Amino acid sequence: MQTMVSYLKRYYQDELKPHGRSYLLPLLFIVLLTSLEYTLGIKDRLFDPALDFWIRWVRKWLFALLVWGLPLYWLTLKRGIVVPWKAILPWVLAVMAAYAFRSTYRGHLDWMVAESVQWDTNTFYFYWYTLAQWFQALSILLALLGIAFLSRKHLTSFHGLKKADMRPYLWLLLGAALMVGLAATQSDFQAYYPRFAKMWPEGGPRQIERIVFFEVGYALDFYATEYLFRGFLVLAFVRYLGPELILPMAIFYVSIHFGKPLGETISSFFGGMLLGIMAHYSRSIWGGIVLHIGLAGLMELLFLF
Repeated sequence: MQTMVSYLKRYYQDELKPHGRSYLLPLLFIVLLTSLEYTLGIKDRLFDPALDFWIRWVRKWLFALLVWGLPLYWLTLKRGIVVPWKAILPWVLAVMAAYAFRSTYRGHLDWMVAESVQWDTNTFYFYWYTLAQWFQALSILLALLGIAFLSRKHLTSFHGLKKADMRPYLWLLLGAALMVGLAATQSDFQAYYPRFAKMWPEGGPRQIERIVFFEVGYALDFYATEYLFRGFLVLAFVRYLGPELILPMAIFYVSIHFGKPLGETISSFFGGMLLGIMAHYSRSIWGGIVLHIGLAGLMELLFLF
């Protein structure tokens, strides 16, 4: 616990105390964006699956760049930081393109539609959802690994494989478990979780191998999320920028929760900030991976029972 407190104190001294006022506009930006999502449904409007893939991909790519880039540009502008965009922009563009592809491409599932006449509803629905989940995780992981190899001369290592003190994350997991227990009583959370049961029609068989296949893919997707948000978006640019990277990452992190229960979306900001702070000062993403996967597992179990 002392480790986490020391990181928060350092962040306050390095960032909030001298530059706290510059946070106001980025915070207003994400509040406005979240309000638009939960009143007008901007995610469904912008990324409607009925639209052509290339339209959705370009929109998702630009959306990701703007949601992350505008807050970062504002913070660096207010502080007079000269960002070496020529060194980092190609890698940012590539990662955001990979993220947009991961979120919008569905061609790998087209064959399932053609074969669905040979499958029962339960089997088709299960593999449609689960294979999409595996594809999303592996596509962003492979893209990040490739970029990590190619950008070694320009970016700081963002694998985040450094050993970290796990005790703060276990305390956070305990606190999160109490919050999840409370959330399990709310109707909007019950309508969304547990993911395995919600995507599996009533009466469908619960074969253990299918449960494992689903849950491993679910966990792998969370690993990819930590690698992208706390790895690439926080650790990759530390040679050029400091803790001001954390707020733009957290704002972008909130946006990927659009469509989930509002309480989860709001809490994702605080979780993103805390995990970003700890990753920045520890130079490790292992704790965030353990916390994220552990929390997801708790949500599956608590909402299931």
